[in-house]
Amino acid sequence: ASTTGRQSPMAIAAAAVVLLGAHASSALTVRGGLDPTMRGLLQRSSQAHMCTATDVSQAARTIVQAAGDRSLRAADIVDALAQVKAAGAQQGSISASDLEGTWELVFSSSVAKVPFLNGYFPNKEVLSLDFRARRLRLAIDTLPFLPTINVVADELAFDSESSCMTYRVQGKEEETLWGVFFVQDGVMGVESSKTGLNIAKRVAS
Repeated sequence: ASTTGRQSPMAIAAAAVVLLGAHASSALTVRGGLDPTMRGLLQRSSQAHMCTATDVSQAARTIVQAAGDRSLRAADIVDALAQVKAAGAQQGSISASDLEGTWELVFSSSVAKVPFLNGYFPNKEVLSLDFRARRLRLAIDTLPFLPTINVVADELAFDSESSCMTYRVQGKEEETLWGVFFVQDGVMGVESSKTGLNIAKRVAS
């Protein structure tokens, strides 16, 4: 069972260091791909047995539920994300217009094993996608008395055929890739080359 309510400042600060490191400095990657630990976690999707339509439908409901509350176990959410990704039901059907706008990052497999977090973001991280301007903005709130950390990326693009979104964080040479495999009921499921499997929910701009 997950821990509900507000997390302690220490937990928030610790998680923010992990997440900011992943966003801004590619801490979870090695040259040519994900580090071995993250790769092993994400390979569940390719090793899983063939899912039935009912299984995938249930997994989709789990993802939507995870975006709305914190009652689910991280392992169950990761399994649901991997299952939906492996099914590939939305491959090629997602467009940039489905992603345009403002999202709040809710869950990441990169912090699934951080104590007390259960994979959920303890702080607020708001992502803005502007494909016309080819710009991504990420506003990260850490602690109440600290200023918001702003990450800006250029060259934002989305290829609908492969359902892949790419961008380059300002000051970084490495391009980040997101495989967008789920968009439903205002919830997005993606696999990031930096932070693994993630869930975001749409919020008002």
